Formats: sequence, C-alpha cells, structure tokens
Amino acid sequence: MRKLADIVFLVRPPLLAASATFFFAGAVSADRLNRGSYEVALRLGLGADLGLYLLVVALAFVVNQIFDVRSDTINKKNFILPAGAVSRRESLGFLALLGAATAGVAVARGPAMALLAAAGVVLGLAYSVPPVRLKARPIADLAANVAGFGWIGFLMGWLACADLGWEALARSSPYAIAMGAIFLNTTIPDEAGDRAAGDVTTCVAFGARPVAVAAAALVAAAFVAGIVADEIICALAALAALPAFAGVAARPEPSGSVVASQLAARLLFVFICIPAPLLAIVGVAAFAASKIYYAKRFGVDYPRLDGARLGRGK
Repeated sequence: MRKLADIVFLVRPPLLAASATFFFAGAVSADRLNRGSYEVALRLGLGADLGLYLLVVALAFVVNQIFDVRSDTINKKNFILPAGAVSRRESLGFLALLGAATAGVAVARGPAMALLAAAGVVLGLAYSVPPVRLKARPIADLAANVAGFGWIGFLMGWLACADLGWEALARSSPYAIAMGAIFLNTTIPDEAGDRAAGDVTTCVAFGARPVAVAAAALVAAAFVAGIVADEIICALAALAALPAFAGVAARPEPSGSVVASQLAARLLFVFICIPAPLLAIVGVAAFAASKIYYAKRFGVDYPRLDGARLGRGK
C-alpha cells in the first residue's frame, strides 16, 4: 500500500487541484455568458472533461519530476523520486498508464476536446524532456505555463460548457496573465537549485528582482484585463494579491515569493469555488490526503502557505 501511495502521489494532488481552478474558470465563464449571471452548482456533469484535464496535467507533473530529480533534490522539493521512494522504472510505468488513460478518455470526449488535450500533453513533454526542455529556456518556461494553464486549461473548461470561439480566447486572457505572474514568482526560490542543475530559467537568466518586478506588473495587468474582459473573479483576485506581489518586487526573497504566489493561487481558487463548489470538494480532498501522506511518509508539513520543509523521512 505504501508503494502504491508513493506512485499515486507523483501526480502532486495539491497542485493538481490548484490547476483545476483554470478549468473551472473556463466553465464558469462559459456558463455565465450563456445565462447572464453566475450559477452556483456542483457541476457534476463536468466529471469526464475535468477528469481528462486532470489526466493531462498529472502526466505533465510526472514527466517533470522524472527529468527534474537533480534540481528537486537540491531545492528539497517533490520528495518522492529524490528520496528513492519510487524508482525511475516505476515512474515510467505509471506514466505509460497515465498516457493510455489520457488517450482513451480524449477519444471518447470528441475531436475538439481531444485536440486540446493533445496540445496539453505535447506542451507538458516539451516543458521537461530534452532536448527541447522549455523549462530550461528563459521566457519559454513562462510561455509554456501561461499556455498550459491559462489557455489550454481555461479552454477545456469552456468547451465542457459551450462551443469555442473568439469570446473564449478573450475571456481567458486575464487568467493567462495571472498564471504568468504566479509562475514567475515560483522560480525565485528555485533559482540556486536550477542554476546548479544547469537549467537556465527566466529567474536564472534575469535575476530575482527583475522577475519579481515583472510578476507584480503582470498581476496589475491581470486586474486591468479582468475588468476589460468582464472577468470580475480574476480581477478581484489579482487586486487582492497585488500588495503581496508589490512587496516581493521591493524585497525579492524566496520566502516572500512563495507566500505571494500561493496567496494569489488560493484567492483565485476560493473565488472560483463560490460558483463552482465541486472545485472546493476536489481541493479539500487533495489537501487532506496530502497532509496525511507527506507527514507520515517524509515527516513534512505539506501543503502549507510558505512551502514544505523537509524533515526526517519515515
């Protein structure tokens, strides 16, 4: 059972749940456009499309950990592979199962949804796998995260509720910009480890302060874009997170950048949960399961607002 849990938790449930925010943002936005107002509903009918999106993201997360063992070890994060709890061979086997499941569900959901899922899989592979490895290319790492979550994630959620069109692209823009801000700040704590591992991320290339300033500017831009695109949820979340990002821009320390990024992500998560409480159920389940797993398996208090801290493994 412990080995099975180790393998399953390679999908990083807390981040998986957080990534579902963008899927539900698209679904809520499409529904609001059709109905003229926000509808509070569990949205259980989105289960198959949500499942496909989560499979795509899970696949990307597992691929990333397989190719990031060195930097994760240095940065003391994503403990399962660095600690040897799961072997590379076992992780590749799990990846094959995820890939097969993703392909099967994608075919069943129709051509448009399958195309978006395929784009997400290709992007996930390109982000981590050499020689492309967008993660190790400045600006490209940012663009990949913006495209993967802010656009593909949002559009998959939209397509689950309505046909795609220019309106969907326009309304996804504030979420894409917000994702860019969140991602940039997450690169600051990993700067030393990424440099040691030879990964030239945006933060490694330009430094913590310029990256923190750019992140704060993107949060401000997400607020403006949210107003212009009539995506009030994103605008409110960006406005609430702006002081924290401004603080990191003034003093770009790793601990502050983690708090600012997680604050922005959690504000957006909470605001989307109001019209889509199914997201809250997914998030609470992922949080509780991860809290128990990481404490018992690695002696780590995770998830937490300021990041996990590695203790004595169990």
